[in-house]
Amino acid sequence: MGRWAIAMVALLGLLAGCFEPDVPEGDHFGPKGGGIFGPRALAPGGGVVLMIERLENHSDETLSIVSIEPVGTENIGRVAEVVSIELAPLPEGDPIVHLGAFEVYPPAGVRSGPRCLVQSLEPFSEFTFTQGSQPAGLAVRFQALAPGKAKIDGLRIVYEAGGERFEHHTGGGVRLKVKQNASSPSLRRIRHVCDDQVEVLR
Repeated sequence: MGRWAIAMVALLGLLAGCFEPDVPEGDHFGPKGGGIFGPRALAPGGGVVLMIERLENHSDETLSIVSIEPVGTENIGRVAEVVSIELAPLPEGDPIVHLGAFEVYPPAGVRSGPRCLVQSLEPFSEFTFTQGSQPAGLAVRFQALAPGKAKIDGLRIVYEAGGERFEHHTGGGVRLKVKQNASSPSLRRIRHVCDDQVEVLR
């Protein structure tokens, strides 16, 4: 085998090690959600947090997430970028926030009182779904880069259960529009009530 062929084989082996290998699809999270989330247009430099799906352990095993990555992307990295993907523990009863778009980070809402309710977020690598544990929402933070359109069709979640790895594909897609002169929503009330508890992204 020539020197060039040996180098090519070595390069292909290195590249293969950079990607998560194919793993079987699991059913531990139950049926996937659905829907397309399309928040109002962003201006370059603006941001949004989208709670796009609810995850819940439907099995009798402990689940640990290994990785989460967007799939079916278009213009991600050029028009908009994914800043972070985190999990939002959802308490029993009335949740602090619902699925949807939020112009503040962490996601928050104002209740009568007035009270500021801030949704806690955790790195997915530190979150474990035990049997009967609380569900969690998938919180994806985007930042707008340049005018245009961008999208993701969903998220691929690789997780471990019983010493094996499986994958779960979410059904929640995102469609983003970035416009040079996009209007900003009025966030006066949440700014006033939540003050320094959140970062305004618009």
